Amino acid sequence: MFDIFRRLNNRIGLDIGATSIRIYSYARDEVISEPSVIVYTKKKAVVAAGVEAEEMVGRTPRGITALRPIKNGLAADPQALTDLLVDVLDRNHITRAGVFKLKIDVCALYGLDDIEQTNIMKAILGVGNVRATIVDKTMAAAFYEGYDGHSWDAMMLVNIGKDTSEAAVLSYGGVVSYKHINVGSGDIDQAIINHVRRRYGVLISATTAENIKKTLGNACGSNDNDAMTMFKAVDLASGMPRDLSVTAGEIQSCVDEVVRKILNMVEIVKQKTPYELLAGIYDKGMILTGGGSQLKGLESLVSVQTGIKAHLSKEPENGTVLGANAAGQFMYQRSKIKIISGRDK
Repeated sequence: MFDIFRRLNNRIGLDIGATSIRIYSYARDEVISEPSVIVYTKKKAVVAAGVEAEEMVGRTPRGITALRPIKNGLAADPQALTDLLVDVLDRNHITRAGVFKLKIDVCALYGLDDIEQTNIMKAILGVGNVRATIVDKTMAAAFYEGYDGHSWDAMMLVNIGKDTSEAAVLSYGGVVSYKHINVGSGDIDQAIINHVRRRYGVLISATTAENIKKTLGNACGSNDNDAMTMFKAVDLASGMPRDLSVTAGEIQSCVDEVVRKILNMVEIVKQKTPYELLAGIYDKGMILTGGGSQLKGLESLVSVQTGIKAHLSKEPENGTVLGANAAGQFMYQRSKIKIISGRDK
């Protein structure tokens, strides 16, 4: 009986990030993930979106432009975000038509001002026949981790994305202390790109930099600074391809700078938290979530530097969108969300 009602449920969770868009279909019990990039012609006609558009980044001819609608957790280009959502929803057979509106729980940064919320609303309304709720990302991630919004017990989360990171302490369904910075795992990738450009005079892609980070990057520092990885690059002087290698020791500074900023953010939230709640957090530990939380050694370093045991989420990349439905319903009951509706085009 439960499966029948699940299949009829016209509700999704939506997490729109700088590099990927994640949709949780309640009916299918499935997470759909696609790159958050869209490609336009000069006349703003959509050429491709999502996976197909990602393959075109850096390869588009003159007159064709690839855009990423989300920057620093905000809808930098609402119309581009609308076009991206329409394409991804339709291609994955998530209907926007029919008698019943598509219900969307949209995960967004905590504390957005009216203009920032309006830009997100504008993008969602453009999708068509929808009824959407704006849900705090930290709240959604917390509910996935088993948070009880009706309890006075506190939960601390650190969410590390591609270009933003946030730390929060929650208690009784509200945010007690919070901090977000426009720094994320993508800043490590960019630091690696800058490093090989300066040192070797070559250019590498963001994908290559990310692979180097995953292979050699370690928040605690590598046990073997001589460990190396090979990669292909383009010589800036000749324009010819080159085979190069870097060691763990030489990219450590690229990792350290970003990790230091994240640790400072966590420390600020810790200091803002009342001791009565902090005592419980020391007992239970904190949750690390978001794709950037998977950096090797980060759990250990956060635990040592803060004195609070850090635990990596069971689903660091999908936890936010998986918890969006529960958080949306809870926040609606508490009257802490804005609801927006749009008519089918």
